[in-house]
Amino acid sequence: MATVLLPRSLVELFADVPRRLEVPGDSVAALIAGLDARWPGMTDRLCEAGPRIRPFINVFVDGHRADLATAVAPGSMVHVIPAVAGGCATTSADQSACPGVPCQSRDRADLGGG
Repeated sequence: MATVLLPRSLVELFADVPRRLEVPGDSVAALIAGLDARWPGMTDRLCEAGPRIRPFINVFVDGHRADLATAVAPGSMVHVIPAVAGGCATTSADQSACPGVPCQSRDRADLGGG
């Protein structure tokens, strides 16, 4: 069995899913199938047509980036991590931190945002 660590944003969508659990399987695809057998809909959250892992989901097996075909050994540690995106922390008055990049805060203000 492999130890699978799931993100809080995923486990909150399913009843009684622990963030850390032991799952049998010899590949990432088999682990996801095992999760989906216990919590139907898990595959849809992690994979898209192809099949392949969704673009904004990162899976690592023993610290190495993985895809569905990646082998998983007994005792492996598998992390499922959602991608994180950010923006510019500057204001329209101070664009020195990211020269040449349009200020998103100005754009939000133009839209009535902030």
